[in-house]
Amino acid sequence: MDDWRLLHGGAWARVRETLRLSRSDGRPIAPVAFLIGIGCWVVTLALAYLEPGGGSVAVRRVLEDYGVMVRLLLAVPILLLDDYRVDRQISLILPGVLAGGLFAPENREAWEESIRATRRRITSAATLLVIGAIVVFLIVSTLHRSMAVVASDWMPGSGPAGLSWAGLWYTVVARPIFLFLGILWVWRWISISLFVWKTSRSPLELLPSHPDRMGGLAIFMWLVTAVVSVIFVASAVVSAEVYHEMATQGMSLRSFAPLLIAIPVLAVVAAMGPFLFFTPLLLRLRRRALYLYGVLAAQHSILFEKRWFTRSAPRDELMGAPEISSLTDLATAYFVAESIHAVPFGRGALVTLILAAAVPMIPVVLLEVPLKQILSGIAKFLM
Repeated sequence: MDDWRLLHGGAWARVRETLRLSRSDGRPIAPVAFLIGIGCWVVTLALAYLEPGGGSVAVRRVLEDYGVMVRLLLAVPILLLDDYRVDRQISLILPGVLAGGLFAPENREAWEESIRATRRRITSAATLLVIGAIVVFLIVSTLHRSMAVVASDWMPGSGPAGLSWAGLWYTVVARPIFLFLGILWVWRWISISLFVWKTSRSPLELLPSHPDRMGGLAIFMWLVTAVVSVIFVASAVVSAEVYHEMATQGMSLRSFAPLLIAIPVLAVVAAMGPFLFFTPLLLRLRRRALYLYGVLAAQHSILFEKRWFTRSAPRDELMGAPEISSLTDLATAYFVAESIHAVPFGRGALVTLILAAAVPMIPVVLLEVPLKQILSGIAKFLM
């Protein structure tokens, strides 16, 4: 198989090349990605300034809407640029699965076809059209009931649908770009999750002695990094909205605590959930490994004791005896089998997900709890 990527190809690759978002090999053109987000934000500010009765006051209101700033200046560039990072990692993970011997030669072609099907599902023209239709529906719904859903005081005005021209631009052009990219990434993760499920139902040849304690599946579990950008962006947007409410409306951190706690929890569940399909396989592997190594260890121990625990044992051969070394190696292999993970969660991946969800919340926490107070509290417990 020549191309192991899942996110690049099809209609989406052609769209990106046409818009000069990426080169033919998929490498992103970063200035264009940042220009899209910055351009949408600058136009919003300009329209707010030119609005009758707007001026610097309207511009300041837009600047204080941190949700808009995060969506356009942070989320849009990240969602446009992260394709390449994810595909580079996938291009290492998937061939690594085959190199690790998890598939017999006769089963490799079926798995590779599943990879190609996943890529078509993600990058096809039909997918882009459906997502575009969803975004259009959301725009029309917003315009139809604009005054009921407008939360920002700079958006209402005398323009169409009761919006200001800045609000109309943001509703019809700027925010739909964010929505399209966000829904596309969610669909990508759904498609990858389906691929993970299909892989869990494939005839895998898991290795009970593999040091990753997952039968050789640990490399496959790093597919979870594909959803890190979505988690970070979602947490950043929610945190920005919470920060805005706390800074302008006087809301307390306590009132948003359930929401902020739920984000990391939901992130871990959404990211790690698909890999739970491997849990039955790992449980069976652990039982099988304990049986096989238990029988082998018992046989080896019997022979070992018969040779060394008798009066006729060759004491002069005790130093450097290969039987002792093999006993130690067998004990190590048994402990590896005994510690096979029932839940395929690597610590590194788990920490990455939690950090992606928690880091954008730091400004929200610091708004109410000063950094000095946090550090002094940590020092108090450490000392």
